[in-house]
Amino acid sequence: MNTRDSVTIYEFGEFRLDTREKTLSLSGLDVHLTPKSFELLKTFVENPGTLLEKGVLIGRLWPDSFVEESNLTFHIRLVRKALNDQASDPRFIETVPKRGYRFIAPVVIADNNGTTVGRPVQPEGPHASHRFSWLVLVSAAMAVILVFGLGIAWLKSRETETTNSSLSTPLFDTPLSVESLSTTGGVHYAVISPEGKHIVYLTTEDKVATVWLRDAETGASKQIIPATTDLYYGFAISPNSQSLYFGRRPRNQQGQADIYRIPLYGGTPEKLIREAQGWISLSPDGGKISFVRCRYAEEEFCSLWVANADGGDERRLAVRPRPFRIAVNSFSPDGRTLGFASGQSANQSNEFGIFGIDLATGAERELSSERFFNVKGLAWLPDGREMLISAAKVPARRFTLWRLSLTGQVVQIQNVVDDISQLSIDRTASRLTATVIKPDFKLRLVRLGGGPPVTLTNALNGSFAPNGKIVFSSSRSGMDAIWSMNLDGSEPRQLTSVNAWESRPVVSRDGRTVYFASNRSGAVHVWQMASDGSDQNQLTRENGGFPLTVDPSGDWVYYHHAISRDLWQISLRDGSEQRVFSEPANGFSISPDGKLLAIVGRNANRDRLTIASIENGEPFSEFKLPETGRIMIEAEWMPDNESLLIISSDMEYENSLLWQCSAEGKRCVRLLDLGDAEISESSGISVSADGNTAIFVQGSWKHDAVLFNGLR
Repeated sequence: MNTRDSVTIYEFGEFRLDTREKTLSLSGLDVHLTPKSFELLKTFVENPGTLLEKGVLIGRLWPDSFVEESNLTFHIRLVRKALNDQASDPRFIETVPKRGYRFIAPVVIADNNGTTVGRPVQPEGPHASHRFSWLVLVSAAMAVILVFGLGIAWLKSRETETTNSSLSTPLFDTPLSVESLSTTGGVHYAVISPEGKHIVYLTTEDKVATVWLRDAETGASKQIIPATTDLYYGFAISPNSQSLYFGRRPRNQQGQADIYRIPLYGGTPEKLIREAQGWISLSPDGGKISFVRCRYAEEEFCSLWVANADGGDERRLAVRPRPFRIAVNSFSPDGRTLGFASGQSANQSNEFGIFGIDLATGAERELSSERFFNVKGLAWLPDGREMLISAAKVPARRFTLWRLSLTGQVVQIQNVVDDISQLSIDRTASRLTATVIKPDFKLRLVRLGGGPPVTLTNALNGSFAPNGKIVFSSSRSGMDAIWSMNLDGSEPRQLTSVNAWESRPVVSRDGRTVYFASNRSGAVHVWQMASDGSDQNQLTRENGGFPLTVDPSGDWVYYHHAISRDLWQISLRDGSEQRVFSEPANGFSISPDGKLLAIVGRNANRDRLTIASIENGEPFSEFKLPETGRIMIEAEWMPDNESLLIISSDMEYENSLLWQCSAEGKRCVRLLDLGDAEISESSGISVSADGNTAIFVQGSWKHDAVLFNGLR
């Protein structure tokens, strides 16, 4: 028996891998890895210096299924990111072209106390990988050779086609004609037909959605789908402009949407595909449709699919683990490549990229090394060598238009409307439709003894200070900054003025310090400053997130981890970061005495609240609200440590109610109907020190459509 079969801890560089606890740590701090990425890294450190063929790795990670090589490539990228390793100049994982990978760093075996108990593990020679099943090795290797060989051929052909390409398509060279297609704030989608003559758009008013067909020349519109309370998720018009494809699901019915097809001028919708998201695209010949499914599982968070245009012959092309999403996608003009955006924005950093899949071979590659905070729109330009995308970059997070060449060059288009979301372009790149999104959220104050809420100011979230003032985040100055003001909204004062996303402020118990979340360092972290805005400095370094409160001793700040979504704390004495509660949740609230933890959405159970001991995590109680079919959005402890304020809504974050419940859940009183305006998990709720007043943020996103004429 190989002695390493019983080894549980490996050390390499400044990292420590515990195979029993399944954790990776850097200088004592946890580093997040998905389960598959952890298994991949474990395989590497068990075989240092050994060339591990791609087929061997695929067989080890996915022993019971056939997967594309792109899945292995993606997890290699995740491991390298966790290790801060570079493929071009590796410290840990070396790429062996056309074969596989090799772990090149010395590996030391350690005991549970961190003491070295063995010499560095040495390479075992070329036959080390034979520990794996020979049949798995051969079958996986043959599959990978086929896929990889075809993938190389595709990459070389695409490189040949794009070697001389540049941002050469003449777009935005002359002043544009920009036409507002709506001003109501209720147009969520707008797509233009391939020949540029018609625009399909969706209007929503009082929960009623209507689909319209507009003549791009005259502006005349006709309704093509009967009004409904159903929710729509994206549109796509067939290349021959005869059919409209769209995603739709009933309101307040959980799950994904179904994809339908209808004649462009109206008719009866035909259901084609079940359980999909709203990002759909059609191939140039009209024979294929692409779409996204999000299972939200650990190893299959979102996946990209292609099917026949009638919904038959579904085939999965790519998959991403939690927390990485797959979003907008589009067929290239020659129909050979499916471009798509994928990444995550939970930690407010630039981790969205643009990728392409060869539809004949399944080979995937990055189309550019450029990274974005999020990508909301993607359209190919006619020559197939460039894309137009709507994307934002940290720290500003303003969505603008960008041009991306298949050579990797990316250029931001200047002097065009900001806050662009979805976009659609005609076949000749002469006209473009886009939706523009603006936030309209207000900080509201309610007296718990009675009376309706009072609107104070534009805000994203806020909390009370011990002196009765309110600290809040707002974009009222043109940037997402932290502010303070009096209880009546008077004497507003801007505390931060950095071109970054800054939010979720909380105040220390003595009122002297404000803790807040900021991405000014490139990813979200907990920061602190004096109550007057001076002495700003970063607290968390490795595991960032959103501050919640300060513990009664004043030694720790609790915060909600941005990626793993569990509860952490950072020491104000030595800066150490520690996990407090390891289960992910939508929200946490710590009781004023620091003894109990209220957990919203524990284990994805959004309809119940769990009360647990903060010392050991043991549940104290768990309960639902009296009314069924509602989810809990926010919970905040009252000063008495015995009850909580809770905001609930229906499944669409509408019809919100304010409750007060005892900690054991035996008594819940409905205090106020807050109406249909959105209250999300990031809006926050805060209770004043005397328990008489609460504040929260409520509002909506305003969606309108614009038409650009004369692009070229």
